[in-house]
Amino acid sequence: MSPIKTLNRARPEAGDVSRRKLVKSLAAVAAAFYIPVPARAAIVRPKLTVVLIAEQFRSDYLFRNFNAFNAGGFRRLIEESAFFPDCRLLSTTFTSTGLATIATGCYPSLHGIVANRWYESAGNRLKAAEPFDLAVTTLFQQEPEPANRFFAVAATESKAGLLKPGAVSGQFFRKPDNTFATLGAAVGKEPEWLTVFNQAHLAGKFRDQPWLPRGAPPGSFPLRSLKYDAAKPENFQALLASSPFAQSAQMQLVREVVHAENLGLNSFDTVVAVLDSIGKLGSETGAVSPLIDDEVLSLDADLAALLEWLDARGQPYQIVFTAAHGAPVEPPTTYRVSPDEIVEPVERALSAEFAKGKTGFHFVEAYVYPFLYLRHDHLTPSDLPRARQIAGNAALATRHVSTFITSDGYSPQFSEWNTRARNSLYRGRSGDVLLAYRPGFVEFVGADRGVSYGSLWNYDAQVPLLFKGPSFVAGRFDHMVEMTDIAPTLAAVAGMPAPAAATGRVLSEAFGEGVS
Repeated sequence: MSPIKTLNRARPEAGDVSRRKLVKSLAAVAAAFYIPVPARAAIVRPKLTVVLIAEQFRSDYLFRNFNAFNAGGFRRLIEESAFFPDCRLLSTTFTSTGLATIATGCYPSLHGIVANRWYESAGNRLKAAEPFDLAVTTLFQQEPEPANRFFAVAATESKAGLLKPGAVSGQFFRKPDNTFATLGAAVGKEPEWLTVFNQAHLAGKFRDQPWLPRGAPPGSFPLRSLKYDAAKPENFQALLASSPFAQSAQMQLVREVVHAENLGLNSFDTVVAVLDSIGKLGSETGAVSPLIDDEVLSLDADLAALLEWLDARGQPYQIVFTAAHGAPVEPPTTYRVSPDEIVEPVERALSAEFAKGKTGFHFVEAYVYPFLYLRHDHLTPSDLPRARQIAGNAALATRHVSTFITSDGYSPQFSEWNTRARNSLYRGRSGDVLLAYRPGFVEFVGADRGVSYGSLWNYDAQVPLLFKGPSFVAGRFDHMVEMTDIAPTLAAVAGMPAPAAATGRVLSEAFGEGVS
């Protein structure tokens, strides 16, 4: 039965409705449709902030696994947080791009991290995103009090550095043997507590380890086995890095950092963990698989342990959970696009227009999904705008591509997609043409398996966002918010201005203040 009361539909005679009865009727209608508004929270900065960023984690992971969560993990976080299930990265959706957007409060068009890697014409090479490539400052760089500390736990130095470029300490990253090193410490000079931690998490302890479903008794059929082959140790390392064992090690390291460094006791401190295991697994299996769901359940258990441990410290804290991007489902073979399927028709179209019968001309310099780079030395400046449009239309004709935008702003569409595409353009890095594959299509990454991230579609763009802490009201907010809103909101709690280039807004509704 509907919780909303059904009103009497019998029409009264005109003289039967007195002023008092009318007031009572209107009050009854108002009561029937009343939705409680949470009380406004006092904005107080706790001394410890913990930010958990999964490399990929779609909002539907929470909904489809909700009944399997234990009471103390995601279920508790959802119930006690300002929960935004529709937070979107409205640009290219790579891990480095998402991390930079979270940290700066702006999109690649300003911060410059357009992908995990891009093509550099000057060096004729692929360039991986690095911290010094950020064109603007991050939230964590503008802390005014030197005594307040920042720590990052990530898979690589670059991913940790994107959060706070220039930091020479407080960054922990995974080594190939599954142990962690810290930036700024010489080999063998890591903190003693980190040495002890690493001894408990050596990769050798997981050789041939069965990955059993969460809660399954010993002897159950494993989802996967972490097979070790001395001739190909890299295969074992890849299996371990994408497993819940590696994910749990990162979550445990967050606790160790807080405990060993006495975070949140005498200063306002922050620790950010970039959880890469589920990102690696997602690129192998896609968003829908028993392995993904089990890794989500493993993270749920790790989250419950972290929350219980933070509570037991007896110190106020706030915790944020989100993701750098989402993931597509694993597609059929015909939905996998090889670079040649794009480059060859584009090359033919450009040659027909600009080669004028001459041979030896090549107009495509590189294609690094989703960016197409043209050879400017074979085109005049006046030819370039037309060449970009011809290239985009030739890619569109392959039927693998949905639409495109050129570096000078031309697109055959005028839509929300066009806004996302413009947010992704940064001169010199995003190439001459940004291509969008049709929904569900991915790069061909070899062996006819796996997926690619980076598209502008919602399955890659939509992630959950949860804020739990004394400044936030508990409630679910179903309207769309943007990843650029995270940094301004955390800055507001800290009493700091938003990062210099931030374009997002403060999520005032998370404080119980209503939408501004």
